[in-house]
Amino acid sequence: IRDILPSPDEFGYRNKIEYSFGDFKQWDLHNKRALWFHKQWQFSQIIDIDECLLVTDTSRKLFHHIKQLCKQSGLPVYNQVKHTWFMRHLIIREWINTEQFLVNMSISDAHMDENMQWLWGIFQETIKNDVFIRKHVTTWIISHNNWLWDAVFSNETIQRPLRWEGYIYEKLIFNKDTDEPIEANFKVSANSFFQTNTHWAEVLFGTAMWLVWEVRWPLIDLYCGA
Repeated sequence: IRDILPSPDEFGYRNKIEYSFGDFKQWDLHNKRALWFHKQWQFSQIIDIDECLLVTDTSRKLFHHIKQLCKQSGLPVYNQVKHTWFMRHLIIREWINTEQFLVNMSISDAHMDENMQWLWGIFQETIKNDVFIRKHVTTWIISHNNWLWDAVFSNETIQRPLRWEGYIYEKLIFNKDTDEPIEANFKVSANSFFQTNTHWAEVLFGTAMWLVWEVRWPLIDLYCGA
């Protein structure tokens, strides 16, 4: 058996991370605007911590900036128990080599009243005009998700770009240490599957290329995704 190939990056490597809005907090039930990860084995409780070592500094700063805008918006967060609106998920995708960001906000908007529609309109204009977001976010997607299942995307989800095209581009460079490295460009949408560790994906696909051309015994591709 060949040696396992490690990731080039131990921290700050993840190019996609999914956050959840929720009414509950592990240690402070009076805080009704939590946005982070689900508490283990709990579908309705959100642990509102400050840092995640798996994402880059820019991704972390972007998350905290968006989180603050959400708190200031006056819009309620989705309640997993009662299935009442509004904000459900926030997904940030970062392309490490091209420095592009895609933000996908999932909302439940089937039963909005006039006040909610007014607050939502103001929030969207805030996102469009925010200087920090305009500097870092390549495209922003709104996912209208009124399904009961706690998933960002379903067959009933309607997605629309709030800013720009709705997708971003990444490039991977394979066989960097050879005389003829290979560069591949990818167009990635909000729901596209992509290896979440960009630099390790380059190692993975570069190794696969070498195996295809050099090895004469049978190869089996298991659990590698796209």
